[in-house]
Amino acid sequence: LGSVKWTNWSVLQSIAFCPKATKGVVACSASSQLTSLDLFYRDGWTISGGVGHKFNEQWAGALSLTWDRGASQGYGAQTDTWTLGAGVSYTPVENVEWRLAGALGIMTGGESGTYVYNGRTYGNDVSYSFGDDLLAALSTSVKVKF
Repeated sequence: LGSVKWTNWSVLQSIAFCPKATKGVVACSASSQLTSLDLFYRDGWTISGGVGHKFNEQWAGALSLTWDRGASQGYGAQTDTWTLGAGVSYTPVENVEWRLAGALGIMTGGESGTYVYNGRTYGNDVSYSFGDDLLAALSTSVKVKF
């Protein structure tokens, strides 16, 4: 099975914060703001695929691969993520099930620098680059029915 998901992150470009005194008097815009949260996100995509198999009455397993496109456009650190997941289920008797699952992934590196939005340059006060990061997770559970 698999899935494709689109998220409309691009609506989050720059969020203005305005003084409370101007509420209801003027619209909160770039000209009336105190500060802003500048994100400049692009739309996100997540694509997942996987397979599961019941080997016998006691054992079942699954594998999955997921790619999540980062939402940043060269300003910020929201880069691509790749995740490989695996899980196994063991049912020794009818009313007991033990599950073990894990995930390994990579958060890809990138860089953040200047970005031009509506004719204005952002991020010219700092720029940085960062490397890949490893992510890992492990989960276990036991279910007893009675």
